[in-house]
This record gives sequence, structure tokens and C-alpha cells, in this order.
Amino acid sequence: MDLISSIKNLAFKNKLKEKALLWTMFIPKGKYALIADNHGFINVYQETIYEILQKHTDLKGIFHLGDMFGANATIKDCIACLRFTVENKIIALKGNHCRNLLNCDTKHRYSDQMTKFNKKLFETLKEECSLYEKLLQFPDKIETDYFDLVHSSSYRPYYSNNRYNNDFCVTYDMITKPVFASHEHRFQMRVKAGIASKKIDLEFDHDILIDKPCIISIPTMNYSRERNKYHHGYVIMSILDDGDLSVRAYHLDKNFQIKERRIRHIESYEQITIKNISWS
Repeated sequence: MDLISSIKNLAFKNKLKEKALLWTMFIPKGKYALIADNHGFINVYQETIYEILQKHTDLKGIFHLGDMFGANATIKDCIACLRFTVENKIIALKGNHCRNLLNCDTKHRYSDQMTKFNKKLFETLKEECSLYEKLLQFPDKIETDYFDLVHSSSYRPYYSNNRYNNDFCVTYDMITKPVFASHEHRFQMRVKAGIASKKIDLEFDHDILIDKPCIISIPTMNYSRERNKYHHGYVIMSILDDGDLSVRAYHLDKNFQIKERRIRHIESYEQITIKNISWS
């Protein structure tokens, strides 16, 4: 990486510390996959995408809600996750682990082991200039006419673990449409209940109609987490003709032992266009 690029990227990282990168996107009605939190495990990531594409052939796109890196994986696999995302046109958000890698997470405290790992990963990733620049451009929030996507919080900083802030947003009608998040690694919904809000665990393998503002947390891909505490799988979201959403969560195959990788590109990605990119 040359000196000019280094200076430019340093300035970009400094900007990331203070502001959020927002994408406003045009989303046609249809079916989308929502995934998150593979934490550097490339085999889980690839086989999840394989399973999604085999079972849902009419997708218009796939969104990754953040945290594709993690200290329990290898540096090689973490970089492979980023390359796989870019090559397969998966639209990804920055999660808190992405921001920690870029040294611009101001809200979380990490172990010495994770900090050391991320510094080494960062130095390695800088040598992959095109991938590094793609990571810098990952948004913190995606806004569409039908729903919003964040990693954790429904308002700035979108990558942080602001459970109480999300409760406040729901209770006081600060959200105006469904918001999908991933940081809690559970399939659940936060809705308004009188003057308060409540959190509801949602059922897998059932179609759930979303017709009002709420916050939906999607499950994690990563099976290295405690299985009794977290939900593992992915979500298929459909935008219906009337603009309401239908969501359905699917459990992941626990084996992921397919020897031959048969990942294919999604041909309909050109139907998703970015209307505006802005800093907030």
C-alpha cells in the first residue's frame, strides 16, 4: 500500500470513529436472505450460502448484518470471508468486530487476545488493498422503503450493543418501520407493549407477518457459540405486494460436510441499486 493510500485510509478510519456511513437503497419487492455473525469461520459461511441458494432459488439478494471476523478463527479464514463476500456480491454491514479490526470501535472493550489478533489481521489485510478498501466502504446502516438494517442499535452508533436504547426507540415510536439487527445472536422481536416494550422469542420454520415498526434480531451462523444460549440459522425475508414483510428463520445444517463447494453467483443482484450514500 503506497503512502498516499495509507494517508487516505487513515483519514477514512478517523472519520469512521465519529460518524456512521448510511446507504439508502432501492429494494424491489421479492425475497431476500439475511445472515450474520460467522466470526471468521469460512466453512460455515460458505455452506450457509450454499444451503440458502439451493433451497431458495428466487432470491433477489443476500445481506450480511455484520461480524464476519473473529479471534477464534484463523487470519487466513477471516480474509477468505471478506473475499467471499465481495466476490459473491453479498451486501455487508460493519459489525463491532469489523470496527474493532479497523480500530474505530469506541463502545466495546475487547480481550488482549482479541486485540492482538485484530492488529495482526489488520496488518495482513492492508496488503490486500482492494479488499481492505471494500471493508472501509461497508455501511453502518442500510435504509430502504420497507425496512432498515443495522448490526445492533437502531440508531447511532449502529454497531453497539444498546439494548435499552432499542427499547426506548420502540416504546417512544422513534422507529417508523421494521429494523433488522444481529448482535444478540437470537431470533427474537422487540415490540411496543403499552407504555413499555417487550422482547419475544420467535419460532423457526414459521412464516411471521411483520406489519408494524419493530426490531427483529436474526440468528447467528456461528456454531462455536453456546448452543443453548444462542439461535443458529438464517432468515428469509419477503416483501409482500402490500409492502408488509414476511420472515421465516431456518436452522442450519449442523454438519456442513459437503466436500465439493458449489457456490454460485446470484444473477438478479443488478435489481438492487444504491440511491444514496451519506455520512450521519
